[in-house]
Amino acid sequence: MNPNADAPPLKPEQNEDPPIVVFQNEFDDPLQQLWKAFVDTLSEPAYGAQRVFDLFTLMAITLAFGLLFGSLKALGAIPEVFFAVTAFVTFVAIGQMLFFGGNSPRLASLVGGPIALALTVSMVSIWYGRWEFVQFVCSLPLGVPAGYLAGGMVAGVFLMANLLREKLSRQKDEVEHNFWDEDN
Repeated sequence: MNPNADAPPLKPEQNEDPPIVVFQNEFDDPLQQLWKAFVDTLSEPAYGAQRVFDLFTLMAITLAFGLLFGSLKALGAIPEVFFAVTAFVTFVAIGQMLFFGGNSPRLASLVGGPIALALTVSMVSIWYGRWEFVQFVCSLPLGVPAGYLAGGMVAGVFLMANLLREKLSRQKDEVEHNFWDEDN
């Protein structure tokens, strides 16, 4: 027989406090993982606006602005939108060149986006002759994702210029090499 058979059953311990989640290491914490992935992504080497331009880069920039203007024209944009979009993208590209020594274009786009948007909103406000501080302040948070997207477009332009440069330079070297082989 069981000596505790006559004893009342034990109640589970009741705790009034809400449960606390304790993570044993950084790999258990999803926010820590997300932050680490974010920092790792920003620190990876990436394409961005270069500080020195060559002919291929200038051709790619001209093509990109031509495509941008054509797209805005097809959408029926007014001249102020042309000005604002062009100024914003140009300011983000300048930010990629200047911030962090040009070594971290993604982070420069995130930081430069609100600055570029502030400059663009200021210039459009001056254009219209009225200044609204609330509009200025409320638009700043949109500068972060818009700057990142504009920075990605700028990086794509410079990537295409680099690919074009490599392809045409390689063909030129092959032509010169074949030319010299025929003479010998």
